[in-house]
Amino acid sequence: MNQSLLGRLWNPLTRWDKWLLLIWVFCVSGSLLLFAYLSENPQIVLKIEERQPGIAYERGLELIEKGRIQEAVASFKRGRDFFRKIYEKTGEEGHKRQMVLNEIAIADTYSIHGTTDEMKVAVDIYAAAIRMIPDFADWTPHLRRADVLKRLERYEEAIESYTNVIKNGQGLMLFYALYGRGFSLARLGRVDEACDDWYFYIQYYDREVFEDYWQEFRRTAECANPRRDYIRGRAFQALGRDEEAKPCLKAYLEKEKNDIDARYYYESLIGSGFPQNFKPVTISSAFPPASKEPRLIDVIYYNIYAARDSVCTLQLNLSGEAVGTVIPEMEVFLNHNLLKNVLIHSSEPQIYPIEMNLRTGKNFLRLSMKHPKTPGIRAKAFLHGIEYKEG
Repeated sequence: MNQSLLGRLWNPLTRWDKWLLLIWVFCVSGSLLLFAYLSENPQIVLKIEERQPGIAYERGLELIEKGRIQEAVASFKRGRDFFRKIYEKTGEEGHKRQMVLNEIAIADTYSIHGTTDEMKVAVDIYAAAIRMIPDFADWTPHLRRADVLKRLERYEEAIESYTNVIKNGQGLMLFYALYGRGFSLARLGRVDEACDDWYFYIQYYDREVFEDYWQEFRRTAECANPRRDYIRGRAFQALGRDEEAKPCLKAYLEKEKNDIDARYYYESLIGSGFPQNFKPVTISSAFPPASKEPRLIDVIYYNIYAARDSVCTLQLNLSGEAVGTVIPEMEVFLNHNLLKNVLIHSSEPQIYPIEMNLRTGKNFLRLSMKHPKTPGIRAKAFLHGIEYKEG
């Protein structure tokens, strides 16, 4: 009966349909057999990875997630060696970057999961990668090398690496480097210098600060820098120890009466409220600090303080410069939310008004240049002035 059923299904098919059906059955059967074979013989997968280094890199990331660290390192090494051979033949920048990408993956793995000796190897790998591509866009390898040096207690070298990031990096990289350099300086007894780094980190960093960091700030050793009182006061307040925070911030304000950030936190502690007309923002009040005007924009942070929830108009005096046909574009963020994309059409300064909804208290404003993805095209924007008006 089954045979008769199969016959009734099979016989009406044309010769061409029968061949297609047989090929489909063969392909499905072959795929199932191949999958079963590879499952029992994982070394074959490794051989495939040797032919496809991109797979080896992705495979390394997957192995790290599974906790198979040594296998991950071996996979990254296969990708590195493959692209090194290709780069030696072609000299193409893309092949060099793929090689360095795998090198950095090895160093990252050693720095996070490795032994002390492997961490030392990671330091050397980062240094070699930086020599190969000194202008990493986000300066991540420089920062990670500094972090490993700090963990190895090689503080002088760590300070040098962190300083490179602070001079050339941007955005959150700067804050991470400020904390790390301050930590290293403090460990060497250079607490006055550490206080300067931590002061800027605490005041402008617009993310949640780890409790361990606040504990570190709370324990800042005695020094001549008045910013120590600000750092300890902010730390005590963050840790819920308000009564210890008050005298620290009060002592700091007796020396630095015009520090608006310290004034805001001190007034919030004693419950007296803060003035409605706070110090206006200026080019020089941005982070990172800069003396040149107009100010070249890459990533700039501002703090804006409001006595109450209010609608304000931010007025940016901007000019732009581009290579090619790309119009310079800047992103404006308020309290981590994208407020507006600004296209800067003129090389002459122009006012760009932006409406803002300020919340009561401290508001974080960030201006970020949006760089074109096309190689060889670099847009620039310059800040000539900044102010905000209520209403």
